[in-house]
Amino acid sequence: MNALSRGGNRWLPVVGGVTLNMALGTFYAMSAFMLPLEKEFGWTRAQTSWVTTIGLVLLTAWFVVAGYIQDRRGPKPVAFVGGTLFSLGLFLASYTQSLTMFYLTAGVITGTGSGFGYVVPTAVGAARFRCSRCCSS
Repeated sequence: MNALSRGGNRWLPVVGGVTLNMALGTFYAMSAFMLPLEKEFGWTRAQTSWVTTIGLVLLTAWFVVAGYIQDRRGPKPVAFVGGTLFSLGLFLASYTQSLTMFYLTAGVITGTGSGFGYVVPTAVGAARFRCSRCCSS
């Protein structure tokens, strides 16, 4: 039995979850890079905006899968996979030279990482404050 299940600090996972959500939120800031990418590579707004669509569709799809895995394996491996894929996707996207590579890295890999990452704070937060969800005390 760990400290959290014995009534230890329930706020530590909440802080971790907020931090994870803030990191994953950088996906939505990608729009700041679209105009420079369009100018650099000659892409159109219609082409670059597909990255966000791909990412959000995969986020939604993998959220369900990650929730299933989290129920069986726990939140730590799911958070690890999510953080790793998300970071890898953004890192590889910084080396993109083609639209296909941009879709694969910033869309597919990052979107999959987001799906795995977002499920953890939601489920862990709800489980830690089951006794009083409305006031978290």
